[in-house]
Amino acid sequence: MSFNNKNLFLTGYPGVGKTTVIKEVVRLCDKIRFKGFYTSEIREKGGRTGFKINTFSGKSGVLSHKEIQSPYRVGKYRVSIEDLENIGVKELLHRGEVDVFVIDEIGKMEVFSEKFCKAVEDILNSNYPLIGTLSKKGSGFIKEVRNRNDVELIEVTTSNRNKLPAQICRRI
Repeated sequence: MSFNNKNLFLTGYPGVGKTTVIKEVVRLCDKIRFKGFYTSEIREKGGRTGFKINTFSGKSGVLSHKEIQSPYRVGKYRVSIEDLENIGVKELLHRGEVDVFVIDEIGKMEVFSEKFCKAVEDILNSNYPLIGTLSKKGSGFIKEVRNRNDVELIEVTTSNRNKLPAQICRRI
């Protein structure tokens, strides 16, 4: 991988297209073995009610939802630590055949899980390259990741989001 650093994170405002860029990178770079996960909206009756976690190996679960029971909350959404750890973290722990890890995203919901933070830190400290999305704002673990010397941040905007997937693929 030929990033300035081995870990590349996309950041930007909610809804700008960070996840779309990540998914397009995976699609375009079809010779690369990716492992990890991305998030997607759960929509019911015309409105967003939560978020799913989807692995590149085909597993999915609920990351958060308005209607689940959980002591962990971000805004109107309750966070399913169980699905995050049993699906997302499990995917990150299994090294197997992988060239690049993908984590969408390191944000307020995900950092409730100590297992998630530990798995991310292990990948960041490994020889494996990582491409991910990182919350634009945040303290604690989010800030620690943002401030690492081996992390490159790219801000996704409406003007660069369509060009970024091809640019990132050329750098892998």
